[in-house]
Amino acid sequence: MSPKSIKRPAAEYYLSIRQPYAWAIVSGIKDVENRSWLTNIRGRIFIHAGKNKDGVDDGMDDLRGKGVRKLPKEQDLVFGAIIGSVEIVDCVEKHGSKWFAKGKFGLLLEKPRKLKVPVSMKANAKMQRVPERVLKKIQSLKNSRLRKAND
Repeated sequence: MSPKSIKRPAAEYYLSIRQPYAWAIVSGIKDVENRSWLTNIRGRIFIHAGKNKDGVDDGMDDLRGKGVRKLPKEQDLVFGAIIGSVEIVDCVEKHGSKWFAKGKFGLLLEKPRKLKVPVSMKANAKMQRVPERVLKKIQSLKNSRLRKAND
């Protein structure tokens, strides 16, 4: 059962995700993000690539195991920054995606966009509001026009 949707202002929130999964989401490869918590937030949110580099090799192996063939080199991944955005269209307890983890809540993701220039930011693990100063920085870098994942 999905919680009732609440449409929030565009990209008001961010979700911090470890690399290489943040890259996979904004690249349009990963369509579900698993969490231990339920959310009623729907609409576009920013994706923050966590600063922790531990587990990147394991993440790359996981992506390869799920059929992803074109992977970036670790030195090309961005850490500790907002790297793009995606729309949350639902939060479910069951899903057929290869990315869905049983026993978790799956955030169903669509319409990924990459920022032209990543914006550094300290982040928390839970979904949070984007600080106003970071939103202003994104706009000042002319990132407001996000590139489609395949661009």
